[in-house]
Amino acid sequence: MSSMPTPAQRECGLLAPGDFPQAASRYVAVLAGRAFAAELERQAVFEWRWGTPQEMHARLLRCHEHHRSTFEITLRTDGGSHTLIGKVFAQDHCDMFRVMDALARAGLGAAAEFAIPQPLAYFPALHVLLEEKVPGPSAKEVLLAGDRDGQMAAMERCARWLGRFHAAAPPRGSVYDERTHLEHWAEQVRSCAAGHRGLCERLVEKLGAATPASDGAALRAGHGSYMPGHVLLSGSRTVAIDLDECDIADPARDVGYFMVACQRVALKHLGSLHALDEPAACFLRAYAAATGGQGGPPGRRGGGVPGAVAHVPFYRALECLHRARHDVVKRIPARPDWAAMMLEEGVRVLS
Repeated sequence: MSSMPTPAQRECGLLAPGDFPQAASRYVAVLAGRAFAAELERQAVFEWRWGTPQEMHARLLRCHEHHRSTFEITLRTDGGSHTLIGKVFAQDHCDMFRVMDALARAGLGAAAEFAIPQPLAYFPALHVLLEEKVPGPSAKEVLLAGDRDGQMAAMERCARWLGRFHAAAPPRGSVYDERTHLEHWAEQVRSCAAGHRGLCERLVEKLGAATPASDGAALRAGHGSYMPGHVLLSGSRTVAIDLDECDIADPARDVGYFMVACQRVALKHLGSLHALDEPAACFLRAYAAATGGQGGPPGRRGGGVPGAVAHVPFYRALECLHRARHDVVKRIPARPDWAAMMLEEGVRVLS
């Protein structure tokens, strides 16, 4: 996808959607439009001081057909070449820019050791968010390609980022309702995987018995989808991306989500659900140490988040139910064998 270098071509729109999958066409059309070209030029010239855009290329990174698509955008201007991330949302998401700005002001700014990408601009009429392109491998890449020492170091950095986030980030968004999610996911698994109904019921029963008591004082800002693929190791910086699902939750939710995400990486790429259990356990230990999460003293960097790991088994098991639901409802073709594996793992965690 590339833009034209002349004003006449800018009149006609920047990009040709033809090379992109149909699911992303509505989002590509936004980047290809005249309105985006005008906003981008204004931003590049007057706000970023990069000079007049001459050419633009966009590469699709991820498409969630009904929600958003994420692109890597390379912009060539009078002042050189610049790379940034562009997210095009199906609906207005101006709150995302405010959330990122609040996180930066809370100490997670782009220059911090534990950071988020720098938010660059939001175009409300187009539902487009532009942010810093952070260089460096993801923690997922290190898990799959690194040696043991590299894996453990990456997990410690992921844990310390999350501890810092839970201690410092201002709560924004809605409160995560685990009971509603539990009931919804369980019903979908029962409907789509009748052969696993009994196993699903066992997990639901255990989850019901282990559901944490409501305690608003214990809730913190939540990342919402904290996983190894969403943590970039950029030199000395550890940067978490994809903050679109930020909410308010028990901090153990992000911890449990991350640990199950490690298992899913192991299942998909290494053929065994438990191939990365050692790095996942390292993450849990490092998070508890960074936050004082088991009632100990606050960590040197993370700050105190008392009791932060108390409910990790519940949230791990709940995420196992979520992934089982994904395997039989959203995955094409469905993987009922993986769903059974996740249900069994959830029961094991709570046993």
